[in-house]
Order: sequence, then structure tokens, then C-alpha cells
Amino acid sequence: MCSKEEKLKIAENILKTCYWGNTTMTPEYIVENIENDKELGRQLFSAIFQSSYEMYYNLGIMKEEWVKEFIINQNQRLGTYKREFLEARMDDLIKHYDIKDAGIRRPMPQLI
Repeated sequence: MCSKEEKLKIAENILKTCYWGNTTMTPEYIVENIENDKELGRQLFSAIFQSSYEMYYNLGIMKEEWVKEFIINQNQRLGTYKREFLEARMDDLIKHYDIKDAGIRRPMPQLI
């Protein structure tokens, strides 16, 4: 588990690299709420998954059981936008967190 100071650094990094200052959240708000607010965790996971260059470091701010749940959920909902990029990231997350059954990934629609 990270110290409060480390969580503040991670939160600052998330805001800088995933939100680019386009949010009213503060690092302090994230640190104060991340332990008990699963919806905040889901929101941060989505931003980290789509934008972070340091996914594993940034995901360290939240409970690992939540991260695994979010991975499984997101894996089953992958759409077509940036699919190849996001599939590669998802595969890395599944391997990193040693998830044995991440569910069935939505198939890509056939283009005619």
C-alpha cells in the first residue's frame, strides 16, 4: 500500500498525464476519496487505461481488487475506437495482474 505522500504524487501524475488540467479534481480530493469511492476509481481507471504512459504506477493508487474488476469489465466492453491500441494495453494489464478469465471480448464488427 502506498503512503499518503506517494498517493499524492500519483494523483498529481494522473491529473497531469490523463486529464491535462481539464478537471476540477485535485490530488488531495483523489487521495481523500479513492479508498471508499468505487465510482471515482472507475473514472480514474478509464482515464489511466486510455491515456497514461505509466499505467501500473498510476493504478497503484487504488485497490488491486477494484483494478482487476475494472479490467475484466473494460475487456468485455472494448469498442472499435483505438481498438488495436487499447487491446494491446488490455492484454498487458491482464497479464500483469495475472487474470485467468477476463471474459469474452466483444468481437469487431465486419466491415463491408
